[in-house]
Amino acid sequence: MDPWFWWAALGLVLIGVETFVPGLSVIFFGLGALATALLCAIPPFAAAPALQALFWTAASLAAFFSLRKRLKRLLKGTIFLRDKDGQVDGVAGEAAEVIERIGPDRPGRVHFRGTSWKALAYLEAFEPGETVRVVGREGLALVVTRDFLAADAERAALAEDPSPAAASRGETAIEKREDK
Repeated sequence: MDPWFWWAALGLVLIGVETFVPGLSVIFFGLGALATALLCAIPPFAAAPALQALFWTAASLAAFFSLRKRLKRLLKGTIFLRDKDGQVDGVAGEAAEVIERIGPDRPGRVHFRGTSWKALAYLEAFEPGETVRVVGREGLALVVTRDFLAADAERAALAEDPSPAAASRGETAIEKREDK
């Protein structure tokens, strides 16, 4: 088989390997190999393996240093999460309801934005029916924590609306609730 075939095969294999190796680096060596396969169409170049290896190295490094920054920005991931105004889709701070137990040792599920999402909690455990606060996203899973905002709002609402029985005794609804 001619050298162009082996360079083309190596290039395709290296480009395929990029899907398994993080960091966006192997693909450029595959592109260098494909460029070398094209150059092997020139007869004097096809007969010089040392020249082919030198060209492959130079083409790979040139592709790496000239394209990596642009491709990394394009493939970073947030470009696909932008809304119609160009802002990154923010989920932090929104409330969700636990529908399947979540613990530090195992993920569960929450009802969020009208659908079920996988949810992770690093230090806390939550039971179904609890309201949690989304603090971020890891891939397709939401990272959640205790809903401290709902507790503050509930406490403020109870302080503003004491029950008539508590008012007659001089205690607030919060004091009555904390006694339970």
